[in-house]
Amino acid sequence: MKKSCANCFYSDSGVCFHPTDPFGEISGECICENWKKRLTLYFAHNFYNRKEFRKLELQLEQELDIDLLNPFYDVPERKEEMKALDSGKVKRWCVSDPEYLVTRDLKNLASCDGLLTIVEKPSFGTAIEICNAVLMRKKIFFISEKYIDHPFIKVYVENRFKTLEEFKNFIKQEYKCPLPNICNKGYACDACPYRKDKCK
Repeated sequence: MKKSCANCFYSDSGVCFHPTDPFGEISGECICENWKKRLTLYFAHNFYNRKEFRKLELQLEQELDIDLLNPFYDVPERKEEMKALDSGKVKRWCVSDPEYLVTRDLKNLASCDGLLTIVEKPSFGTAIEICNAVLMRKKIFFISEKYIDHPFIKVYVENRFKTLEEFKNFIKQEYKCPLPNICNKGYACDACPYRKDKCK
């Protein structure tokens, strides 16, 4: 049998081990090719509501068992900058190296499975991040009752939701473990850190 990937939970000493086919007599192939670690999304949002979105980010990670990368609060080297911004000691646009900030954010976006954004009012940064996600062919999850029917959003974004609840229901349905009764880690669908994805 093929060797399993390091993160495949259907493994035993590096050899594929599927609960329903432990000796590889059915398919003879590694099941981990159709599996991946839990969904990781770059969380794009406006600057002014960053504290509210930070609270929401932590709630969604807990409820949906996904990873959200917040460009304001989840980047270690930006920790001191955010403290200064949140305290009001520095102004919003006082960034010593804007090129570095933009490049870093786009690299972080590239490292994720896709992008999640909640648009209540337009944001230049979020719009450009969405454009880059399109160019990178990332999954985009767009939540906005006001802008869901914008022509560019309708053309370039497949996963559009009017409400946060619609998005949550979609994730719970599409990214849950399809084999809860035989998962050898004992995870229930809503808590499984692995999600079935499209075959490569």
